[in-house]
Amino acid sequence: MMFRLKEFLLNLNKMKKSRGFTLVEIIVVIGIIAITLPATFAIIFAIVRQQAKTFALKQVKREGDFVLNVMEAAIRNNAIGIFKDSSLSSSSEVCDQARIGDNPYTDNLGNFYFADRSGKWFRYFLNNWSVTSQSAGVSPVNLSTSQVQVSNFSLSCYRTAAFSPPIISISFDVLYNSGQFREQFATLHYQTQIGMKNY
Repeated sequence: MMFRLKEFLLNLNKMKKSRGFTLVEIIVVIGIIAITLPATFAIIFAIVRQQAKTFALKQVKREGDFVLNVMEAAIRNNAIGIFKDSSLSSSSEVCDQARIGDNPYTDNLGNFYFADRSGKWFRYFLNNWSVTSQSAGVSPVNLSTSQVQVSNFSLSCYRTAAFSPPIISISFDVLYNSGQFREQFATLHYQTQIGMKNY
């Protein structure tokens, strides 16, 4: 019985001594926090930067793919001729038999008019950093939003042989810029060729 009482008093004495933290323990904890906190913030900041870059690239790709798909579908399925003005006269045809191989006709200003089967025209041009579509008798429509900027827009056409259908080359850059940080910039270059089916 006496042994148990001594053991109880010893445990009670130990409990009284271990109620608070010593100065060394507090300094060690502060040191651990000082080391891990900057590393934790650096990891979080890197994750946020990567997500911003991923979002910017997704936006650029989404807009660029949409513009390219709309143009490609319209030209491939509807265009039967290419002209340099809206009169669609034979004298203004730009991709005639003379445009073979290394002699393409290029336009950067939007003076590339495609004739459709009904005798009307449609075209694509750059307007205030946006690719714009316009048809005869219809108001222009922007194909890209104000979240991105399109630049270096170019259309050209050539033929592989005298009586082959024209091949249209489309080229443009899409830039996403929503801030002053490097991660908020993303640029993709788009370039494709479309063979006209309905020529």
